[in-house]
Amino acid sequence: ADGYATIRREWRDGDTVTVDLPMTLHTESLPGVPNIMAFLDGPIVLAGEFGAADLPPNGQQARDQKDFVKLPVPAEPMLVGDVNDLVAHLEPVAGEPLTFVTKGLGHPTDVTLKPFFRIHHQRYGIYWNIQHANSSP
Repeated sequence: ADGYATIRREWRDGDTVTVDLPMTLHTESLPGVPNIMAFLDGPIVLAGEFGAADLPPNGQQARDQKDFVKLPVPAEPMLVGDVNDLVAHLEPVAGEPLTFVTKGLGHPTDVTLKPFFRIHHQRYGIYWNIQHANSSP
């Protein structure tokens, strides 16, 4: 119930634990806000890449929040579609495990989604405000 599994036993050399996690693409909405969604593949959070344009060179970090807010904000594509059918518009990227591209969802351009843990020294987005296809963006 609390999200943890406990294994109580006397361990011996060579003992192993195998965990099988179902890897299926799905979305999760922000609690209480059904049109703000994140994409996941199994338990892995997928983040949209926005690149490193206008960031300090060589992955240098801003010294503090005051420095960071001075940097230009990248244009973030808007995702437009039916919240119940979003994963049907994700296509795997050949040769890049756990990496997907939106097809026909992103406006003005589609977005590459990859595991959050693989995105370094660039801007990214995790939660997306999904506009319904029949509404104005």
